[in-house]
Amino acid sequence: MPIIEMTKWPNKPYILIDTPLPDLVFKIIDSATSYKIKGAEFIDNQMYKCPKCGWWKLQANATSDYCKRCGTKCDEGLWDCIIHMISQTRGKKFYFPVGMMDTIEATLKSIGYDTHLSGWPSAPHSGIPELHLTWEGWNLRKHQDEAKTKALEKLRDGRGVVLEMATGSGKSLLAMSLMKELGTSTLILVHKKNLMEQWNEGIKKTLNWEPALYGDNQKEIGPITIGMVQSIAHNKTFPINMFNFVICDEAHHCPADSTFDILMKSDAYYRLGLSATPRREDGNEIKMFAAIGQITKVSSVKELIALGILAKPIIEIINAPSAKSGGSYAEAVKNQIVMNDERNRMIARKAYELANKGLSVLITVTQIKHGKTLEALIQGSKFIHGKTKKEERQKSMNDFENGTLKVMVSTLLNEGSDIPSLDVIIMASGGKSESAQIQKVGRALRTTKTKKTALIIDVVDGGKWLRDHAQNRIRMYQEVFG
Repeated sequence: MPIIEMTKWPNKPYILIDTPLPDLVFKIIDSATSYKIKGAEFIDNQMYKCPKCGWWKLQANATSDYCKRCGTKCDEGLWDCIIHMISQTRGKKFYFPVGMMDTIEATLKSIGYDTHLSGWPSAPHSGIPELHLTWEGWNLRKHQDEAKTKALEKLRDGRGVVLEMATGSGKSLLAMSLMKELGTSTLILVHKKNLMEQWNEGIKKTLNWEPALYGDNQKEIGPITIGMVQSIAHNKTFPINMFNFVICDEAHHCPADSTFDILMKSDAYYRLGLSATPRREDGNEIKMFAAIGQITKVSSVKELIALGILAKPIIEIINAPSAKSGGSYAEAVKNQIVMNDERNRMIARKAYELANKGLSVLITVTQIKHGKTLEALIQGSKFIHGKTKKEERQKSMNDFENGTLKVMVSTLLNEGSDIPSLDVIIMASGGKSESAQIQKVGRALRTTKTKKTALIIDVVDGGKWLRDHAQNRIRMYQEVFG
């Protein structure tokens, strides 16, 4: 069996292919590691391409028609809108991100080639002393132990992994157990303030460690750092390679340029992604695999509901009063959802009625104007969003969790929010993204000693776009939650 020689690129998260590849072999592995952007027909795909070194850039993003690598005047052309994970050095060697190693190996093996990899480190190499962490958290459940075993098998071999685990199944606790097991410098990447706050509290309680916070006007860096993607992306001097272990929370956001760029600057030996919904509707999950590793799935939502680990969702569908649709999707959302007074009053009455029964109610919205409208209609409610001050946001969350605040309206609590006492979610903003809806429903599925079910209220709108979105959500509820 012919062997393809490869080398780990020193200090970079890439693998170099040393053996010259026959054209057919290259086309096969390129096809296995590339994809066409969904909606490519709407992209302005005019580009500049360097005839000398192959560098290219979309004209819309370029400041000059000269190559930034070698200074040669570029040719004009059209991009095919295909994202390739395999690139080429100036010396004409092919290379690819470390997360694609499993895919490349499997693809080559399927066509009769073996691989030999040199330069792969046998252990972390950043020089940071081992961290001696104390475990003070809960004992892991069976599905978490299974996930931990599968993750360690990959991580200790230097292969990254994306753990697909249902919302409410304890992904963060599992990740902290892995931090304790590996005992090394760790960077946790988050994209929202509330996620940073929850990781901060979790690590302090579970590992008895005070983590450094980088983001939300804080610029601390320590052996364990929780960093907001936006803040790290804006600091070109952030010491990314002082961390041997990088955890990407809500890893389905990884294909975003800023998150992907951070991960592709990190040469961390251990790479872990966490997500309840790693599959992306735009096909971009291949970038997530490239930056972290392949998906390992542990326990479906249905299985965890059957085991009593997650609460059983009771789905209630209510029809919204009709309103003028408008000539575009944006106008439909504005007229039928945000500015639909009768619809908003119906939601307010429903929330008020449930709160009076002693239930805690979360109303999810996507627009600040909509949230403010509902807050004004529901006496005693509180609206929190991205611009809410940290102290006010934390007080509102505490009040909501301890039952002092019965109705919360929010744009924030779609991902990463741990509110076991939450009884009801009202989906007030419509939407078509399956992953977003699964994340929202998951907020209410955490159990307590007295809570075994959760009420999910979906507001169904009519009209050209919103009706189709509602039908997709109903189908998703049946498929995912049973």
